Amino acid sequence: MSSHIRRIAICTGGGDAPGLNAVIRSVVISATRRGWECYGIREGFNGILFHERYPGGGVFRLTPEKVRGIGHLGGTILGTTNKGNPLQFPMKMPDGTIREVDRTDEILEFARDLIRCPSVNPPGDERAVAELVTSRLRALGIDDVRTLAEVEERPNLIARIHGQGAGPVLILSGHLDTKPPGDQSAWRTDPWDPVIDGERMVGLGSGDMKAAVAGMVYAAAALKAAGEFGGELQLVFTADEEAGSTRGSRWLAAEGHLRLVVCERVA
Repeated sequence: MSSHIRRIAICTGGGDAPGLNAVIRSVVISATRRGWECYGIREGFNGILFHERYPGGGVFRLTPEKVRGIGHLGGTILGTTNKGNPLQFPMKMPDGTIREVDRTDEILEFARDLIRCPSVNPPGDERAVAELVTSRLRALGIDDVRTLAEVEERPNLIARIHGQGAGPVLILSGHLDTKPPGDQSAWRTDPWDPVIDGERMVGLGSGDMKAAVAGMVYAAAALKAAGEFGGELQLVFTADEEAGSTRGSRWLAAEGHLRLVVCERVA
């Protein structure tokens, strides 16, 4: 019988969403029944970036016994990230201290740049958006970026941020393609000219999932800027998700580029 241990890390990006703890509880109980170990990251990425703040550790084991009694409101089992501007960016200063710098406008503008870069699937061609992501990663000091593709116009990206010692590997994964815009006459704005409407950003792929890709890029850069951590963070940005992932995550796994099980289908 295999001794390989399968693990899931749970990280939440908000603090007080109704039902958040119910989701965490369901994931932990279901995954444990299937032989997985579950771990929670405290207060968003703070549990990794500033693990010394937490007497019990920034990452801790979640068991069915630990989560069965938690309430329905968010922010109680993993803590809350709602303690200030969530888009502030930890940066290491010349004196070695870490200071949070507000880069809200920069992150939002990068998300808008990704939306302005069409990657409609079908027909499918992620080259331009992959080049944009690669360029931004390198500008933020992340140089270990590989482009992997079955065919030239369907690139996948894997970026690695290496820690200072042994430790677990955490993957943040997203896809670079979008659905087609459909009937463009039904749009009140240009699908590829993102606009801010109140608290929403409107544009093709803003929710699925170019804004999330922008967030992952800057989260990785924040971890690198913060400095000392063990293990490795990987960013995996795939092609072809909207049409079955044949030339995206399925191809990466078949070719041996992805060696971690990050999800499993439950019948």
